[in-house]
Amino acid sequence: PTEPLWRAFFASEFARRRSVIVVHPPPTFELRPSSFFAPYALPRYRRVRVTWGSLGLVHAELVLLATALRDRSARRFVLLSETDVPLWPFRCTFDA
Repeated sequence: PTEPLWRAFFASEFARRRSVIVVHPPPTFELRPSSFFAPYALPRYRRVRVTWGSLGLVHAELVLLATALRDRSARRFVLLSETDVPLWPFRCTFDA
């Protein structure tokens, strides 16, 4: 239900040039090919089973950061859950 908000958040050229998106779905979850998040999903072999407060959560975050760091232009990192939504436009968030 939050996908349209994220699609709009990253819609500008400014956002596309300044963001690296990496998504960590559950290991058995299949994103629809038409999903905004599909191109950014980690391959299944990189996904970790995560439960709240578990060490798996730390491992998943390390995988996300390691993947994002492959892009040498990445300077800032934001880890979000599936229930988070953007409150301000990308430019406001980026400039904060």
